[in-house]
Amino acid sequence: MTDIIYLDCAATTPPLPAVVARMAEVSSLVYGNPSSAHEMGAQAQKILDESRREVAGALGCKPDELVFTSGGTEADNLALFGTAYAQRKKHLVVLAIEHSAVLESAKELERRGFSLTVLPVNPNGLVSPEALEEAVGEETFLVSIGLGNNEIGAIQDLDALVAAARRGNPEVLFHTDAVQAFGHVPIDLAALPVDLLSVSAHKVHGPKGVGALFVRSSTRIQPLLHGGGQERGLRSGTENVPAVAGFAKACEGLKGAFPARTESTRQLTRHFLDLLQQEIPDIMVNSPDESRLPHILSISLSGMKAQNLMTFLEARGVMVSAGSACHSSSTRQSHVLKAIGVPADWATIRISISHTTQLSQISKAAQEFVSVVKRLRKNRWKKSS
Repeated sequence: MTDIIYLDCAATTPPLPAVVARMAEVSSLVYGNPSSAHEMGAQAQKILDESRREVAGALGCKPDELVFTSGGTEADNLALFGTAYAQRKKHLVVLAIEHSAVLESAKELERRGFSLTVLPVNPNGLVSPEALEEAVGEETFLVSIGLGNNEIGAIQDLDALVAAARRGNPEVLFHTDAVQAFGHVPIDLAALPVDLLSVSAHKVHGPKGVGALFVRSSTRIQPLLHGGGQERGLRSGTENVPAVAGFAKACEGLKGAFPARTESTRQLTRHFLDLLQQEIPDIMVNSPDESRLPHILSISLSGMKAQNLMTFLEARGVMVSAGSACHSSSTRQSHVLKAIGVPADWATIRISISHTTQLSQISKAAQEFVSVVKRLRKNRWKKSS
């Protein structure tokens, strides 16, 4: 696997060596239950508290406003179902391009008797504040709009959208799925006016199976899981202390690293696109550079199938995706690409990197990409003639 060029970091990132070491240390030496009254339990609780402070520091929130979960999907579900059953109102608003953890949760609430508005987006994947304000009414209890889209990288202007939502209803709650944005754009919950925010460790070189939901202190929310009352009663179950410690390790120094990491990843994705466009001028970019996450590049091409393109690239050691990893087994066009108007018969590939990706890897991957595209188009031309 040493020759692999991994460009699918939006699906997951490799855990940092320091994260793996920290998890192994906690697993072998501090294996007590944090709820136990003895010394081993107290040691585990201390690590849990320290880890909560570290993750909270990366997000700019208070430690007691964080609820650790099994990942982004559970955090999203807790945000939507937890607020739905804690409020008396029955209407919620989401975007057509939301991650399936949000969109499918919203649709399930609709099946359970709630009213749902799914707002369309423009070809760049953005929604206007005016459209949101019009959609929010007196019965709206929640608006859920992701900070950065996981397929095309579109970044929403949350400050403007929260203001618009509250012009429609001053009491409406606002949730954002920041799973894909966390680690790539600055997030300061002391200034960002959202009530709930979801993150996941494995998107920032932490372990899989752990995430967190920020719940602002004044927010009314009910738990999905009932039992021992862990996580302030909002997420019962013995905490996964080694995973939480790994999450915290991945967050160390994250806040101060944003400017350098953002510029580095943006330069790399620009370099990749420049190399492709020199040889393949008809590539369609699915969100503009200035309004997308710096580590994601979604491109579409005519004359081939995404699966064929991915297969040939993998044979050359380049790992990419056709969109969200959650839908990798489906042959249908994703709801995100459909919502922004990408032709269904075009091949769409998502390139996603991290701060650990090297320039040499990007250059090599672009070279292989161009070669494969030319080969597939040449074979298609031969068959048609």
